[in-house]
Amino acid sequence: MDFLDPGKDPIDFKRLPNSWVRYLQEVRQLEGRMVGVRLVFRGRGLLLVGMLRSMNAGVSHNEECKKAERTLRAWIREAEERRAEVLIGGDFNSVSRPAMDRLHV
Repeated sequence: MDFLDPGKDPIDFKRLPNSWVRYLQEVRQLEGRMVGVRLVFRGRGLLLVGMLRSMNAGVSHNEECKKAERTLRAWIREAEERRAEVLIGGDFNSVSRPAMDRLHV
């Protein structure tokens, strides 16, 4: 996981409206898989996560997916500790555990 510097990194922070910049606390990424943006509004936190779940040769539960899942869980745990809300969106081309996806409980 890398922390990004809004002044040096490739994400176009200029597209963020000036009125929102003051709420930006932190930006982090898992290269090629996820980006997380932590915002704080009047003492309330919000973690926005955008992620891409791709399949590797038809297998969705590979090491790369496991790493993304572990990282996402850590980000969520940290947000919960800070009493922040979490919003996750993205392109979910696969599921992390195909066998569980087919369970009908």
